[in-house]
Amino acid sequence: MFKGNLPQDEEIDRLYLTVFSIVTPAGPDTPEAGNRHNVIHVSGFANGAALENNIVTSGQEVSWLFQVPDEETMRAWALRLEREVLDQR
Repeated sequence: MFKGNLPQDEEIDRLYLTVFSIVTPAGPDTPEAGNRHNVIHVSGFANGAALENNIVTSGQEVSWLFQVPDEETMRAWALRLEREVLDQR
């Protein structure tokens, strides 16, 4: 996650995706979405997790929620994130 969308903007936080990460749409009827539409739920590991050969050896599992402007963007993001997870399997 970056502070903005400019190349010189600094990284604020990082979510490590692993073979165990899960990417799912979170509809407005799910508790984590809180009545918001176009939300993607992604599980991974917090910044600072120890990685060895793409396997987390220690670290805290966390979930991030991304709200995007429309359903088409949500599908595109979800597919891209799912592809990243599947590429590690």
